[in-house]
Amino acid sequence: MNKEILINVAPHEKRIAILEDRKLTELIVERPDQNRVVGNIYKGRVVNVLPGLQSAFIDIGLLKPAFMNLSDMQERSLRYRSEDGEEALLSDEQPDTRRRLRIEHLLKKGQSILVQVIKEPLSTKGARVTNGLSIAGRFLVLVAGTDFIGVSKKTRDRGERRRLKDLIASLKPDGIGFIVRTVAFQKSDREFETEIKNLVGRWQEVVKQTEKKEAPALLHQEERITSATLRDLFTDAVSRVLVDDRKEYQQIQKVIGRTTPELSNRVIHYVESQPLFTVFNVEEQIENTLARKVFLKSGGYLIFDYAEAMVVIDVNTGRSQGRRNAEETIFNTNMEAAREIARQLRLRDLGGLIVIDFIDMMVMENRRKLLEEFHNILKKDRAPFNIGKISEFGILEMTRKRVRENLIHSYTEICTGCSGTGRIFSKASVVSSIDRFMGYVRNILGFKRARLVVSSALAAYFLEDRKTVLREISNAAGIKIDLETDPELPMDKFKIFDKDKKQEFTELF
Repeated sequence: MNKEILINVAPHEKRIAILEDRKLTELIVERPDQNRVVGNIYKGRVVNVLPGLQSAFIDIGLLKPAFMNLSDMQERSLRYRSEDGEEALLSDEQPDTRRRLRIEHLLKKGQSILVQVIKEPLSTKGARVTNGLSIAGRFLVLVAGTDFIGVSKKTRDRGERRRLKDLIASLKPDGIGFIVRTVAFQKSDREFETEIKNLVGRWQEVVKQTEKKEAPALLHQEERITSATLRDLFTDAVSRVLVDDRKEYQQIQKVIGRTTPELSNRVIHYVESQPLFTVFNVEEQIENTLARKVFLKSGGYLIFDYAEAMVVIDVNTGRSQGRRNAEETIFNTNMEAAREIARQLRLRDLGGLIVIDFIDMMVMENRRKLLEEFHNILKKDRAPFNIGKISEFGILEMTRKRVRENLIHSYTEICTGCSGTGRIFSKASVVSSIDRFMGYVRNILGFKRARLVVSSALAAYFLEDRKTVLREISNAAGIKIDLETDPELPMDKFKIFDKDKKQEFTELF
């Protein structure tokens, strides 16, 4: 698999595209008005403790108080899990002991506490935080408040795990734990020593700032998006990084030259006249990603629907036709859909509860194969996920952790015409409303003439039958109607004024 990273820089936004065999799999967007806060460490102040929800709100200096659940305090203190799926256990404490803890015993209103953002503020919600603090480096992750040493679960070599643990133990100071990342395997002792020294220095600066500053205060800021992405993703598996901005290219070369100089020749300044994202067909792939319907090569398609509580994905055979039997066609379509869904989850950065309606399969073995294939593909995803079983109706439930705002929210906004439902009142329904309003104007207000302002689409509807509909409304209400068109008006909206447009009647009812 050929993996590439493309970086496009413009005055209004910076975009990082991850391509696998020229196919867009991840898109990270940063804009000046969207400050990234995940990874930041703050000295916060507890503003409210909610025993009923086992949660607390903490002022960290952002527009909205941050949210912390008891599970964020417990789990992060017992387990570290990075954005790219690396995981390590940090404690041997038993679950029964943790269940007895209550948040009102741990936090009090007005108390100062060090927290780290693990989820960006989304929509009306504030940031989500934890008291398990960590600072990520290239090879290691420093974890505060523990002496435990963990190794990424992505390696099964027990000998290598033991070697790395012994090495870190000999180099680290007391009271600070470390997680060895996957990219650290086969690195030299000198590189580990340098990384530990750098991370400990950054942590000591956090401690120093804690003593100096009053809550709420920012103590540690995560690296900018380009540096953080390259830190986590730029490995030997990436064939090249293309950057279309000279200043950004020079900054990247500085960072790479300091951390992984052996990869610096893979960073290329793109200087061609044709836009970088256009050459690699990224723009078109972004547009397709924002669509509700995603087509499969076989002729089938996926439908993505977004609800408040979940994302629903429907798999359809469409024009897909099998040469042998229906079960085989359905199985092949489902397998293709599973691969595309896994890609779309990463690309759209969908999170929370996700419900997938696969096409019903009668053969149990086919359901097992589909679930196994889907699970294996999802292992490429950097975001933590949990996956259930396929029900007898073909329904699969899963959860995925979203760290940043998903692509739909980044690129789109709620339609003012339909308020995000995707539906508006039909022309016939709007005509019925106009009929009722004209009755109010005539019978309640006593006007015998009114001016009706409608959209271009509704005006065309009225004129289709030589104003028969408009005449029927006029006769039924006993009022003369002057029709006027407003191209800016949504199709299912209308306004009724007096004949001189001095008073609007639709606001009165």
